[in-house]
Amino acid sequence: MSSRLAEGDRARDPRSNPAPRPSPGRRRVHPILALALVLALAPACSLSLGLPTSEPEESLRACSNGIDDDLDGEVDCADPSCRAFCWDGSALRGPMMTPCFTDDAHALAFSAFGSPTRCEPASEVACPAGAHLLPGAEACRRVGDACPDGDAWPSIGDARVTWYVRPGATGGDGSEDAPWGSLREALDAASAGDRVLLGAGTFDAAVVDRAVELRGVCAGGTIVRGTLHVEAPGVELAELTVEAESVAVVAGAEMHGVAIEARGGLRVEDGVRASLVGSRLERGDAVVVDVGAEARLELVASSVRGGDVGIRSAGGALALRGVAVRGTRERGIVAEGAVSMDGALLEPTGGAAADVRCDASDACALDYVVVRAAPGLVEGTRGLVVRGAATVTHSVFTGAEIGVEVEGSLRLEDSIVEQADRAGIAVSPGAALVVTRTLFFDNRFRALSVGVGASATLLDVEARGIARIGTTEACVEVFEGASLGATSFLFGACGLCGMRLVGPEIELILRDGMVAQNARGVCLVEGASPTVAELTSRVTYLENGAGNIVRE
Repeated sequence: MSSRLAEGDRARDPRSNPAPRPSPGRRRVHPILALALVLALAPACSLSLGLPTSEPEESLRACSNGIDDDLDGEVDCADPSCRAFCWDGSALRGPMMTPCFTDDAHALAFSAFGSPTRCEPASEVACPAGAHLLPGAEACRRVGDACPDGDAWPSIGDARVTWYVRPGATGGDGSEDAPWGSLREALDAASAGDRVLLGAGTFDAAVVDRAVELRGVCAGGTIVRGTLHVEAPGVELAELTVEAESVAVVAGAEMHGVAIEARGGLRVEDGVRASLVGSRLERGDAVVVDVGAEARLELVASSVRGGDVGIRSAGGALALRGVAVRGTRERGIVAEGAVSMDGALLEPTGGAAADVRCDASDACALDYVVVRAAPGLVEGTRGLVVRGAATVTHSVFTGAEIGVEVEGSLRLEDSIVEQADRAGIAVSPGAALVVTRTLFFDNRFRALSVGVGASATLLDVEARGIARIGTTEACVEVFEGASLGATSFLFGACGLCGMRLVGPEIELILRDGMVAQNARGVCLVEGASPTVAELTSRVTYLENGAGNIVRE
């Protein structure tokens, strides 16, 4: 042992350094006064020696540095004294889903499920022939009116000239007691504004070349079979079932309580206006309802089923209110042009439920739309594809590979996006998304994915998996050159990252948010290099297992 170490040892040994005796005449300090002096000088001494000090956590710095500054066992936002500097989610406003779509004629029956309350139409049931399940009903509803007894004619009660037709009748003059035997005979006799009333039975179709009302006794009892063409403006069809190769509306028409079962579907020609109320359309091999350019179709309290495409609009205007589109194989709705939906239920068996391709000049507004992918239906499916500009409010998107795919610009408000397999919302490169008061829940890989050069703005948005299960890998993923602005947000309970940043030049503006209970708070990948201020200023991190900011 060296002499230096030996001397050091002796210097630390109190026996080798006895305390000096007080000098004669020097006063001894009272022990209590000495203790008080030591306590008074302790903070200064501990500071000079680098020992832990107690500092109140009463600043943004002290509440976000990862240190227990006041030595009370609580760090940062877990400390009650930090509440003024930490956002706890209490101000987060969830989707405002009520009141759901309803009016006096057609009410959507929605139920509360968990929190928040959502608009949820009743699940589909097998309806009998001549009935359908609308978004506003808890049970199947008959198409049209009830059929009269026997061969009785319905009582209509207006002064319109009426021509009567009963299949197979002979020698008639079109009166109630001596009806015509065919639709063609009645049309030849009728004038514009007259009514042609068809009795129970099956009739051969004809070209409707004058503005008449073509009415059956009931949709379940009067069947028109063959190719039906409407070639005069102002035609009305009511209380009929049309079994045809195709139905073409060449001029304007209104339909009430009509069931169309046409292999070639219903075609509304270019520039024509048509409306269907309380009607059912199905069995189209390709397109069930086809709307031409500059045409306008209004569907109210009606249903569309089957076909590769349920409704296709090639540049015209499409308005849906209280409409169900089910069982489509490739697209539920494809719309190029103005689109409005107010209470719609879309349940495809393949492809996309709705593909909206509005130009900036078109009015595309979807309100109270519920999209549900069939169980197990995942690969290649989309709930909604926005290729132009659209606004969606009070809506629920459940299932599919991607719940909502944005290739243009979308404003989404007061909605729920859940249980998508790849992404709740995927914003394509260069596209734009604005989301307000919306819940992303239990989406498998990503709740929100913002592509290269895209932009997303979030206000009052909650993106989360299922707590402690980690079903969602990343709550939010942002790629190179994209921008994310989020105010009043919660990214939580995700199995990989609360927020995953991939690549350089990502612009972040984060305010009043929380990243909590994720495997990692923020994951930095492939050169992502946000500043600490961008990630931590006015953002609370809480209980993120492997760290708040982690570079992969």
